[in-house]
Amino acid sequence: MDEIARHIVESIENKELDFIEDVLLRNDFHDIMYRIIMDERYWRRDSVGEGMLPIYILYILGLRADKRSFNILREVIASRTEELDEFITEDLKVIFFNFGARFIDEIASIIFDENLDMYVRDAAISALCAIGAVNERLSHRIAEICRKFINEETNIDLIALALPAMAEVKDKELFALVKDTYKKLGEVAEDIVSIRELD
Repeated sequence: MDEIARHIVESIENKELDFIEDVLLRNDFHDIMYRIIMDERYWRRDSVGEGMLPIYILYILGLRADKRSFNILREVIASRTEELDEFITEDLKVIFFNFGARFIDEIASIIFDENLDMYVRDAAISALCAIGAVNERLSHRIAEICRKFINEETNIDLIALALPAMAEVKDKELFALVKDTYKKLGEVAEDIVSIRELD
């Protein structure tokens, strides 16, 4: 397993991705990814990849973009929030986005899971809205999820964080709700996001 882990790191850092393409096609792909990302050694700064290997694995799971890969991703973000740290806000929305339109329901399940970290859920909202922005035929469905989120969510900080992403979805009813919600949240929203970000 160490040899595969080393090759993954070298391939990504040298931008020579033939090995990654080969890994994606392996029959034991999920087993390899799971064993690496669940191995405590690879999360340490003194290991191969200097602690970056688990992040690389999450991106690779997004490239495979199948149900088992998403389940591994979900397990990791539920159990490794502290270790992921700033990568949650910087990388996770891209990884969710890479799973694409076929995974709208799975991404939505992250959004509504109150047991998950607030920033994990915000990353899921950002990804979902980005999927809607590039797939206008999905705008109505994604707008429905966003409206449900606004109407049911009790964490007002999370709602405020999510408003700019939801404002990007091409749906007039949702946009009006986003603007109205911003006004209702008052100082809470103003402390987190500028009204200009919603225009």
